[in-house]
Amino acid sequence: MRVLLSDGSGLTARQCATRLSADGHVVDVLSPDPMCLCRFTRCVDRVHRVPPYGPDPVRWLDVALDVYRSGCYDVLFPTQEQVAVLSWAETRLERAGVATAVPSFAALATVQDKIAASATLRRLGIPQPPSATEIEGWDRFPAFVKDPIGTASGGVRRVRTPAELQGAATGRPVLVQAAVDGPLLMCQSVFDHGSLVAFHANERTAEGAGGGASHKTSVSRPDARRWFEILGGDLRWHGALSADLILGDDGLVFIDVNPRLVEPQNAYFSGVDLVRAMVELATGGHPALQLEGRPGVATHQLLLSVLGAAQHGGGRLGVVTEILHAARRHDDYLTSREELTPGTHDPETLVPLAMAAAATIAAPRSWSWFTSGSVSNYALTGEGWEQLLEADPPHEGSNERSGPSLTAPARGRRPGLRAGSRTAELMAVQRGLESVRPLDTRLFEDALARSFVSLPWRIALRAARFPPVRQTIETVYDFVGGPGPRASAVARTKLIDDLVEHLVPSVGQVVILGAGYDTRPYRLAGLSTVTVFEVDLPSTQAAKRSVLRRTRTATTSTVFVPVDFETDALAESLLDAGYSPDEPALFLWEGVTQYLSGDAVDATLSVIRHLATAGSVLLFTYVDDRVIRGELETFPEAGRWLRGVDKRGEPWVFGISPTDAPDFLAERGFRLVDDLSAMQAGARYFEPRCRRDRGSGLYHVVTATLDLPEDG
Repeated sequence: MRVLLSDGSGLTARQCATRLSADGHVVDVLSPDPMCLCRFTRCVDRVHRVPPYGPDPVRWLDVALDVYRSGCYDVLFPTQEQVAVLSWAETRLERAGVATAVPSFAALATVQDKIAASATLRRLGIPQPPSATEIEGWDRFPAFVKDPIGTASGGVRRVRTPAELQGAATGRPVLVQAAVDGPLLMCQSVFDHGSLVAFHANERTAEGAGGGASHKTSVSRPDARRWFEILGGDLRWHGALSADLILGDDGLVFIDVNPRLVEPQNAYFSGVDLVRAMVELATGGHPALQLEGRPGVATHQLLLSVLGAAQHGGGRLGVVTEILHAARRHDDYLTSREELTPGTHDPETLVPLAMAAAATIAAPRSWSWFTSGSVSNYALTGEGWEQLLEADPPHEGSNERSGPSLTAPARGRRPGLRAGSRTAELMAVQRGLESVRPLDTRLFEDALARSFVSLPWRIALRAARFPPVRQTIETVYDFVGGPGPRASAVARTKLIDDLVEHLVPSVGQVVILGAGYDTRPYRLAGLSTVTVFEVDLPSTQAAKRSVLRRTRTATTSTVFVPVDFETDALAESLLDAGYSPDEPALFLWEGVTQYLSGDAVDATLSVIRHLATAGSVLLFTYVDDRVIRGELETFPEAGRWLRGVDKRGEPWVFGISPTDAPDFLAERGFRLVDDLSAMQAGARYFEPRCRRDRGSGLYHVVTATLDLPEDG
């Protein structure tokens, strides 16, 4: 089946993806962050961009349902707090034919916020620590002050004195709970309309970053199971239900309830398949009751351990020590199985680990970004919960949407523009890695590249100033993406740099189509003497200009030409911006054609031919059409490369045969001057510097001029 996960950022989503893929399902995910955790695994085919969930869950729902419909999915699998809006819109989902497994909204509302959950536990006689919703007269310290809505330790503050309690509460509704000493138990379950069909319990044996469980061991807790049966049976619960418990001196107490799954891998290794039970529920089945799992099964998440070592004061030495213990299978790793990064059969999962290790070794305090960033992608905020409580759910039979659709056509590419910010960001990453190499092996320097990438890559690029860290990042990058993309990007960048600097003296203007995050106008001295027209989407240009202002980069010779190809004409936009059709121009069109249809390529070349005059030059890139046809024998590196662009939702659809390139250009009014592959460029630039990098023969850079009559 085709399964769409409601979140791709969290640990639970990543573990669910592993289980679903192992069962033969095709797995895609929703996330506001294209660099989410599920991006780095072979178990996920594609990451769909959606708005942030927390502050506006109804808006998120509209986009999620558009993706579900357009992708022809069989199941929408709730992996995080999106279960709240899916439950709220249950009748709308049924009407739209969406297969999922969620409780009724009435049931969910009794446990979604911490104050309501505490009241529900009290009503059913389920043990919890001494609790109160009023701070007046509270005298049990230490205590925890909890906001009603919070995820992964968010909104929880430990207080030791009445003064600290007063400061933590600040007049808003809170739940105050006495602290209880003892081991933390994490319990997960699946219910079929009030009947428990699967249950598992494990103990957190080591704490990772943000209070997460870096190490767990499965345990047998029939007492916890009984309390779950009481809770789920009373609420007629349907779907996943989890809770955190403390084993104190007086027995078990519930400290948190979550209406969703939480990290199901330990359960699976113990013999309880929570994910499969959820899929069966979502598709209308009634799962058979699963037997209790085996106790004593140890698992770990090295990513959390590394970040936890940095958080808990271990510093650089602590991070390195943790990695060495895992590599040598010492101490807690001796008999433990990895939940997140099974690198032997899913090497892409090592990328976040390598990034976290590099970042925390370079700057131990960077641990906080990795934990806060992922939680913010899926956590429901107080404002978002109020939105659901105050709004009327879509009623059965209504055709009204709860908000406007924010999605654009999934596969349509606009002529002349880059495939998207994800591709542009990865190009900036590759330029940034090259820029921190030693001078004697560096092909170019791009001081701006780091400013165009997301925070984790900025941290990684800063750490890459240390050669061992850079080498590790490059090795992992090449291992995951194949040996072609990085080296080819670097070689083609250097080749085009040299061609531009050679050609600029003979032209009076430069046009960069789909400029994206191209920084040549700001790092190549020759371009400061001519007018440079950067053509791209208004939104892309706004983001780029913001970076240029922040870095105080001079743009005096650059003219930004915002073009939306759905409404604007390229030729008219350039002419309006000051382009001179009587003056020779250099047209640069890099890294675009493979994402376009043949008609779109022809249309853009026709515009260039119309605008250009004698002396003008065209530089553009293309991929060998054998790759598009699936003939990969000549290019063994192409397989992983193609999987990577497909996973980003940016498949290659157009190519040119190198032997046909002269005729292809001639038919469109151009004359081929030169055609070099990235492999040939690599030989030109890497070998004299004694570098082992090799560009790929599938990627080509073309130089062409206008095909004019002899007297023209």
